[in-house]
Amino acid sequence: MACRANSTDDGRQTVHLRSYKTTAQMPEEFPDFKIWEAARATSVAPAYFQRLKVGQDEFIDGGMGWNNPILELITEVSLMYGVNRPVGCILSLGTGVPLDLKFGSGYAPVEDVIKMLTNSERAHENAMPFSKYIPLPGLDKYWRLNLSKALSDKDTVMKIVMEKPWFGKPKEKEVPVGYGDVMTVIDDWTAIPLIRKLTDKWLEHQSEQEGLKKCASRLSQKTK
Repeated sequence: MACRANSTDDGRQTVHLRSYKTTAQMPEEFPDFKIWEAARATSVAPAYFQRLKVGQDEFIDGGMGWNNPILELITEVSLMYGVNRPVGCILSLGTGVPLDLKFGSGYAPVEDVIKMLTNSERAHENAMPFSKYIPLPGLDKYWRLNLSKALSDKDTVMKIVMEKPWFGKPKEKEVPVGYGDVMTVIDDWTAIPLIRKLTDKWLEHQSEQEGLKKCASRLSQKTK
């Protein structure tokens, strides 16, 4: 998913880039994208990269509102295979539920507004009940694996930091960090080991193990 950054006459901003044909009607004014242009258009985070211009339009990534395109995926299956196509399992992988946002009086900080717009949980909450009506109706077929504060709030992992003594060379030191500490640095690639350790602990919780077993069982079945 990408977004047109420039204004449009019809108000439509989202752009679904495909490498295959569907029954969806594509606007005639859209040019053909090269592979590298599609990759750039769907990853141009405004805070890090300049807009990408293709044809007459400029593009940024679809994170603002479409950070979790699970509903678009479900719609795409219908476009590709028809509304009667049975779906056995939908697996969604998250990067952690963001920390609670608390807005006081007055204007909200820009960082909090961005977090709200890029929150993936709303799409997840909408997909859960909707998925039950997809053929095969009535069966559980949707699972989302995602770190959450509710389960991981008491979990801690060890982080290596450099301790600077008054005299001598800096030394490595292990300090415990929790869910909130990890979520605040989730955009930093150096936090990957911490996220991995916290995820391992999250997977040990009984409720998540039950969901994993049900999902694995469904994936191993053949859909008739």
